[in-house]
Amino acid sequence: MKKSAGAKTLLFPTPVLMVGTYDEAGKPNLMNAAWGGVCCSDPPCVTVSIRKARYSYANIEERKAFTIGIAT
Repeated sequence: MKKSAGAKTLLFPTPVLMVGTYDEAGKPNLMNAAWGGVCCSDPPCVTVSIRKARYSYANIEERKAFTIGIAT
């Protein structure tokens, strides 16, 4: 049965992105993020939303680097 979700700011199914970071000691960290997606195709860019309370947020702010993987 098909149902309309109405006009909302959502994408379903939401892709799960695996965000890899590392801290000042070089300890790796991996978190899953559901709020992300493609923001530009030329150049290729991905956006991800991470709240400030997350460990990964501080790692990204300090290192200015992260990796993205797509969960299957």
